[in-house]
Amino acid sequence: MAHKDCPHRLFHWWWRTLVIVAMPFVMAGQLRAEDLVFRSQCCTIHYSTPSQLENFAGKMRAGAVNRTVNHILAGKGRRSDQANLEETIDALFKRVQLILDMPMPKLRVTIQIHRDEKAVAEEFARITGETTSAPSFYWKRTNTIHVQTDHFTVGMLAHEMGHAIIDHFFAVQPPAKIAEMLCQYVDREVSSGASEKGRQPALTSHSR
Repeated sequence: MAHKDCPHRLFHWWWRTLVIVAMPFVMAGQLRAEDLVFRSQCCTIHYSTPSQLENFAGKMRAGAVNRTVNHILAGKGRRSDQANLEETIDALFKRVQLILDMPMPKLRVTIQIHRDEKAVAEEFARITGETTSAPSFYWKRTNTIHVQTDHFTVGMLAHEMGHAIIDHFFAVQPPAKIAEMLCQYVDREVSSGASEKGRQPALTSHSR
């Protein structure tokens, strides 16, 4: 009789092994099942309550980046807040690529909005096992930007978008300090509201 149980036991052994091996990857990339989702051409935004997305959209509208993307929205008449958010966040993502001179038209990124900075720190600790006081961070393994809206700025989001673009643009990653300097430059450019017109790329083209 024992031999008849072998397929059943083998199935359970393989199932337990799969769960044990896969669990760290599932936990690292886990997005809450109860999250609401907003999608644009370039970004997928996960949030818990409608007020979170409204607050996020309000901060985007108030940001300096809005002055640089008015030409995109001009002449389109009255638009819903969600339509404005879709246009603005996609324009920001493309603007960061322009600043870095790293065009990636097919790149998409996920944005997870947390309730506050403490929640961002808790998520960072859960994923990395380390601590942080940063109000936002980008996690390459899940291609996700983690932000909160209490102390959110458009420059902050542009900074994290910069990390996503740099991580996907190079086959061999630049040193972390170089990447951070580039992302700080992106933050300053976006936060200053500098016009795209006539500006030079942050990087010069080199043959590889």
